[in-house]
Amino acid sequence: MIALTACVLYLVHHGAGGDDDRFWLMILASSCATLLVMSLLHSDLQGLYKFLATLEEQARQEARTDQLTGLANRKLLCEQIEIERSSSDEWGIILCLLDLDHFKRVNDTRGHEGGDELLLHTARRLKEAVPQGFVARLGGDEFASCP
Repeated sequence: MIALTACVLYLVHHGAGGDDDRFWLMILASSCATLLVMSLLHSDLQGLYKFLATLEEQARQEARTDQLTGLANRKLLCEQIEIERSSSDEWGIILCLLDLDHFKRVNDTRGHEGGDELLLHTARRLKEAVPQGFVARLGGDEFASCP
């Protein structure tokens, strides 16, 4: 756009007859420059779109995952239960709930790092115990599984 404006200014200032090769060369150069800039902008926009799509998918995944354990969270568990319920011809589904008794004592005596370690250990053990099932951390010291 700027290059094209420069050509028009040249034409106004110098005047151009039909035989002025420099003017037509400037038009050609400005057109090529405009196409180049537009191509670069298009490429940049495509890269930005891919980056934003990746961020959106990452945010969608994080919204359904417990940050500490990497297990599904309550939201994803509810979605999974709905999927199981709607696709099951049987009477219902099995949902196992687990609450760690006296977890507050662990946090009080071992600190939050000790509590986090216990939660991570519990998450690992649950995934091992139900390898084909769905395991989620509901929050705090509460877990759930759909075997």
